[in-house]
Amino acid sequence: MHPDPLPSGVSGYESLEFLGRGGSATVYKARQTSTGQYVALKFPRSMPMAAPMRPPDLLHEALHREARLCASLHHPHVVRLMDLGTADSGHPFCVFEYVPGVPLSEYLRRRGPLPLPTAAALMGRVLDVLSWLHRQRISHGDLKPQNIMVFSSGACLHPKVLDFGSAGQAKDHTPPRKGTPAYSAPERLLGQAPSPAADLYAWGLVFAECLLGRPVLEGMSAEEARRWQLGNAPVVLPAALARHPLGALLGRTLEKDCAHRSHDAARLYRDLLKLPMAPGSTRRLRTRPGRAFAAPTQTPTDAPQQTAARRQVALCAHLQIRAPAGDWDLGTLNSQRSELLHWCESLLRRGGAEPAGTLGDRCLFHMSGGTGPESSMARAIDAMLTLATAAVRRGHLMASAQRLELHLGSAVCVVDQDLAPDQAWRLALNQALLLAGKAPHGAVLLPAQDCRHLATSSGVQAVEVQGLQACRLERR
Repeated sequence: MHPDPLPSGVSGYESLEFLGRGGSATVYKARQTSTGQYVALKFPRSMPMAAPMRPPDLLHEALHREARLCASLHHPHVVRLMDLGTADSGHPFCVFEYVPGVPLSEYLRRRGPLPLPTAAALMGRVLDVLSWLHRQRISHGDLKPQNIMVFSSGACLHPKVLDFGSAGQAKDHTPPRKGTPAYSAPERLLGQAPSPAADLYAWGLVFAECLLGRPVLEGMSAEEARRWQLGNAPVVLPAALARHPLGALLGRTLEKDCAHRSHDAARLYRDLLKLPMAPGSTRRLRTRPGRAFAAPTQTPTDAPQQTAARRQVALCAHLQIRAPAGDWDLGTLNSQRSELLHWCESLLRRGGAEPAGTLGDRCLFHMSGGTGPESSMARAIDAMLTLATAAVRRGHLMASAQRLELHLGSAVCVVDQDLAPDQAWRLALNQALLLAGKAPHGAVLLPAQDCRHLATSSGVQAVEVQGLQACRLERR
């Protein structure tokens, strides 16, 4: 991020360093000359700092609106407003307490997933903030990891919620700015005002991100996130989290239909404290993928012969990019390939698949668990068909906008339960690798011998592919 120039002519404050910027504001660290304490100066980004003052614009009005709101907020986990001023150039600015920490997004990038007790304690404090705000008839409107500063005092990790530029008040008739698509409830993206239910939707996504160490909608552009939030696909939590009691609680906040979503933060906080991973518990949730090509671990209860409904499945997506000679250099193509592999992995994760490693331009995954229509077989096929459809659409866009040809072949293979686990997984992954490499663009292949495992009610049909001893899967 290229730092904006430090502001000058700010009476009473000495600008020290650039801290960051968002869509509507730039923030600097400064020292208050009268007390020597550090503060954070927040300026609207409507114009360069050196430019003369022009008539107030919407961003200036939003800054004053945020200042009026923050002046009424007094909570230990909400950043405190200290002053409101105007620079010599005429630019308004807010003075907030300086929090000696990092945004939660940066903390997770550095440290990875949080242990259950740590995540529960941290997000419980954030939930307490929301409960308190909602009692004041205020909704935050843009809760996300970038707007939660975290710092430690001794052994505890504490949050400070900031940026109330999107907040909504029951008595406020000025429309607040929209939130961030990756954390916005569907109704917010359709223009509805901030609400407690929308805040809790964002809270659920942030909590899941703390446990996963990555965003739930990782790899999506703002427009892709917006389309996904407005779509019918539910938020799918990883199997380990879905089976944990916390999964049910988060599920109540992640309903896309706001009529069925939790809206009472105080009640949710009480329910959170009752769960076995509440602060003080040593229980951990395993959500991080294992080493490359490692088969999923089995508990002793899984060791006996599994039923067909709990069958384990190996998946492979083979992604290639081709460009006209001389149009693209190798470094740029590799960058494009890495971005697409990341996108591919994100889509399959949301479908419930767990990574098993990468091999060049091939991604390997595994799927296990579930019963009935939610069996691993059905979920694996659905995830792959969803990816294939998305790849065909993305390929058309890349061809017209970038003159790049995208090819995605994929395969789903059932793990043979009659063999030793390690041997069975190696065979299934190898078969998936071979089939995906031979699959036409947008095709999902299944070995011919595995077609018998397709449920007649799955909504999927298998079409035989000559010469490959495989079937192409299609939605009916």
